Amino acid sequence: MRIITGGLKTTPIHALEATTRLPSLDHRREEKVIVQYEKLQRLPSHPAHQHTQQLTKNRLKRSSFNHLAKQLERTQTSFLPRTPEEQEPLQDAEEWNSQLSKVLFVTDMPGVTSKREQQDAVLKNLTLEMMHQDYNASVWTHIYTDGSSDGAIKNGGSGILVRYPDGHTLSRSLPAGELSSNYRAELTALREAVSLVSEHPPSHAVFLTDCRSAVQSLQPPKEQLERDTQRLLCTLSQSTNVAVQWIPAHCGLSGNEEADRLAKTGSHLEQTRPTVSYSEAKTLVKRHYQTTWNAQHSLPSDDQMPNLQRHQQTILFRLRTGHCRLRAHMHRLGLSHTPNCLCETGPQTPEHILQTCPLHQEARTDHWPQGATLQEQLWGTKDSLILTTSFIQATKLEV
Repeated sequence: MRIITGGLKTTPIHALEATTRLPSLDHRREEKVIVQYEKLQRLPSHPAHQHTQQLTKNRLKRSSFNHLAKQLERTQTSFLPRTPEEQEPLQDAEEWNSQLSKVLFVTDMPGVTSKREQQDAVLKNLTLEMMHQDYNASVWTHIYTDGSSDGAIKNGGSGILVRYPDGHTLSRSLPAGELSSNYRAELTALREAVSLVSEHPPSHAVFLTDCRSAVQSLQPPKEQLERDTQRLLCTLSQSTNVAVQWIPAHCGLSGNEEADRLAKTGSHLEQTRPTVSYSEAKTLVKRHYQTTWNAQHSLPSDDQMPNLQRHQQTILFRLRTGHCRLRAHMHRLGLSHTPNCLCETGPQTPEHILQTCPLHQEARTDHWPQGATLQEQLWGTKDSLILTTSFIQATKLEV
């Protein structure tokens, strides 16, 4: 990690992990153990499954996979199935259902690239244009679905909004499960929407979801929830022209926004504990550990340092941590006779050089005529960070 960041040998491991976004070995080991344990619980015929059911041999001080797995199982039940009945067995993927060929699956849209590259207004107009051409509201019933969950691991909610060609609307808010990722909530919404529309099948029906993975997962399905959704779609396609269309998320489409609101309402309803597949369990574990790690390392999600050149990243990282070759840090290591700056107004720290040192006032004014806070200089936009590294180079200080 020091090679990645260019940090000095004295840089704390915590700072290195935060900047590189690499969890500790203990953190990664625990995550892998839980994921593997969840997999073995769903393979009753596997030899290792029997081993996980046995009591641990505590006479030996050396711990084993079984020791660690059972210890973690006792402490991490908040985001994992509690009983074998809640664990969905692993199954092979089903063969392609020929009846599903009647259903149109679309996972892209003409002109749409990504939300990072296109403004919401552009995405909205492209979506409305596509819907008008391919799924005209005078013929097609539009069914918007969306899913939501707390922290992407619990209290899932599903929202459904149906708009019929005659102007009639129908809406539903449903719970998706006490243990639920956003994906499960999205797919639950799609399954329940197909079931709802099948009660009075229209001539044409398009299911509009902003979860591309939910559309892709049905071709072919691998888990029970996906299989159930596929079977319902096959049945509906016998009497209805059916399409499942991906749309961009949260770009101002009234139907999508209303489905999102309904999903959030559903997450507050009384929850059940449906069976959890291995794929879902793996997602819940990874999300839990990622959330825990993020809480322990408070870094902005939009940090621009990775977008800088290598030498700029090194300068900025050393300034942020304070572990650099300025006098204040060198004095702590016994490599400088004094911590004070040459200006003799205070210790030579990154903050002193960037904010107050009179020896570099001219360079500071050239780079920030209106002034800048330390937060802007070290954690601001890409242009702000480039200015900071340029200023350090102008001072000719070695950091």
